[in-house]
Amino acid sequence: MRKNIYRIMLGLMFSVVFTTGAPAETSSGTLQAPNPEAALYWTAETYFKSKDYASALKTYSEFIEKYPSANLIVYARYSRAWCYEALGDTERSISEFEEVAQDFDDHPLAIESQYKIGQGYYQEKKYDSARKIFSEFVRKYSLNAKVPNAYYLLGECAYNMGEYGAALQAFTKSVETGGNSDFRPYALHGIGWSYFQLGKYNESLQSFTPFEEEIKGTPVQDSFLLGRARSLGKLNRFQAALELYDQMIQRAPDSDLADEMYFWKGEMLYGLGRFEEAANWYEDMVIKFPHTKLLDDLHYNLGWIYAALKKPDLAIEHFSIVAYYSREETLKISALCRIGDTYLENNQPERALDQYDKVLNEFPTSFYSDYAQYQLGSTLLRLGHLNAAIISFQGLKANFPQSRFRAEALYRLGTAMMQKQNFSEAMEQFRRLVTNHPESTLKEKAYYQIGNCYFNLNDYGKALAVFKDVYSRVSSAEVGRLAKYQIGWCYFQMGEEEKAIKEFESYLEKYPQSGISADVLYGLGEYYFNRGQYAKSRQTLSILIQKFPISSSAIRGRFLSAAAYEREGDLKSSVNQLTDLAHHFPKSDLAAKGTLKVADFLVSQGKSDEAKNELVRLIDLANPTSYKSLMQKKLAEILKAQDHLKESAFYFGEALKNALGDLACEEQFELAEVLERQGEKEKAAVEFIKVSDLYPANRVYSSKAQLRGAKIFEDLNQYEEAIKVYGRIANSASNQADFAKEKIRKITAILEQGR
Repeated sequence: MRKNIYRIMLGLMFSVVFTTGAPAETSSGTLQAPNPEAALYWTAETYFKSKDYASALKTYSEFIEKYPSANLIVYARYSRAWCYEALGDTERSISEFEEVAQDFDDHPLAIESQYKIGQGYYQEKKYDSARKIFSEFVRKYSLNAKVPNAYYLLGECAYNMGEYGAALQAFTKSVETGGNSDFRPYALHGIGWSYFQLGKYNESLQSFTPFEEEIKGTPVQDSFLLGRARSLGKLNRFQAALELYDQMIQRAPDSDLADEMYFWKGEMLYGLGRFEEAANWYEDMVIKFPHTKLLDDLHYNLGWIYAALKKPDLAIEHFSIVAYYSREETLKISALCRIGDTYLENNQPERALDQYDKVLNEFPTSFYSDYAQYQLGSTLLRLGHLNAAIISFQGLKANFPQSRFRAEALYRLGTAMMQKQNFSEAMEQFRRLVTNHPESTLKEKAYYQIGNCYFNLNDYGKALAVFKDVYSRVSSAEVGRLAKYQIGWCYFQMGEEEKAIKEFESYLEKYPQSGISADVLYGLGEYYFNRGQYAKSRQTLSILIQKFPISSSAIRGRFLSAAAYEREGDLKSSVNQLTDLAHHFPKSDLAAKGTLKVADFLVSQGKSDEAKNELVRLIDLANPTSYKSLMQKKLAEILKAQDHLKESAFYFGEALKNALGDLACEEQFELAEVLERQGEKEKAAVEFIKVSDLYPANRVYSSKAQLRGAKIFEDLNQYEEAIKVYGRIANSASNQADFAKEKIRKITAILEQGR
């Protein structure tokens, strides 16, 4: 940000020092009488005053060569050094000033030369060398008039070296020692930006605020306002910052900092959640400032904005512009990672892998390489590639030992090993996290997972100890609640059911609305059910249904409650519970399963029409699963019993769309039977033959279906077709093979007689 200011600073410094010129008086303070020596010197001075530095340099050099012992020699050499600086030969200028300081160490211009040496190094961006010169200058010449200037330039050197604390001290010294010098506004400016870079935004805001009169009309006026606005933004005072940016843009649309004003206004719109406005603002900025040095940042921010707007294609487009065209490596790599993240967030993990691989292959030692390695492992874990994920996380540990993702990688590595059922090695990773990263937010989760590893290794005593320890420390956190839940299961596995039940009851009392309270209630209801305590089971399940009515546990709870009524012999209440389940969760498999039981009950009570109506209602709402197929089959069977054969055939056909295996085989057979009863004999025969063709593994239905199909062909006098089917049975291992051979013999005899 401050690079725009450097040009302003140096312009000020040159204007200050050039006005002093090179001294033209003798040590006594009186002008020398005209002579060839003096004439040559004053000719050089005249060129210098008129800014003809090339002629001045030539004339000073001639004077120095001709009169090396002249009284004015120190002035000539000092002024020649100035000429080199003015002509852009800073390196030669520094050398000349160094010679003046060395050869005339007791002359006042030696002090001036020391200052100019530091200034030269600063201009050359050799900040460390400049800082050494200026540090020595303020130490040795503490009363010199240029000390405030030297402190200011010390601040600039430190700032450019990223040492913002040292910069702040130097800028403050410049203000304290300089009074109302020309450098004061710039030193105040440095103080504000140093606080900003140190993350002390309240102090930077204060530093940028109270100096309106002092900065008015100076080249840093716009930068003061920009600093104030940016500090407000960092303090999350986005609206106040936005208003200030609008004022700045309106007041100084042609400012050298206009592109920064536009850019940071866009950031404030983003911070306020006004993503559409931010996107439009930045898109306009691309047109308004096509050559801004912020163009890469602009596209990068557009990527974030479009990601927030759920427009991943546009987000990737802008991140890609940065990734492929930016010359700033860190931003380029960050964009590649964001492309990967965007793919990952939009369920394209394979494409995300390509981006993380690109970072690791092309920029293996970059700032973001460890992040790419971590994301690579996380993506592989998400894809279920456990071995590859483990190798990736182990690679992060080996290749990036100082990574900021070490703790996260250990946790994910442990998780991957748990998924591979390798609980001992998983436990080792979690232990390393707990031991080596005690400050990590994952520490307690890792300790909890150690307990889970013991649990899965059937070491319930150690698991219980870990879970109790976790719960005692973080009972109010989610991991603490999970630990208490697991304490109950440890007691169960250890055969201490009473303790387990008390623990679960205690859990419900302490965390009545937690995410797993529904599971606890269902577990208790199931426990009471299995012990034959049906009333207590229903009572517990009733609490579950009331408190967590739309949870998956509530669905299972309704079904189990119906089963409890059934065990108690209260079939009517059981049916009501199952009907209620189907009403509230018509797409649930348990609703379909329950409806089948309701239908069986109603049919047994002679209420086939009620059963039919309930099945039709739920079939229309159910998802296409095997249970939907079973409901359609049940409906078809009811219609068949009522002699609604056409409708029955339709539902058998529908049932076949979602059925598999033996169920599909049975439905195919029943469809053929309905068609036969309808009188569609030939169609029926074809459907019977399909049973044996599609489901040959089901020997019962396959053999029966072939016999039925062959018999229909025989009755239809389609003897050739009948012989084919009987032949298949005769050549099989069916117990009807001999019967089929006899049928073939009789049909063949009939055909012979016909000839």
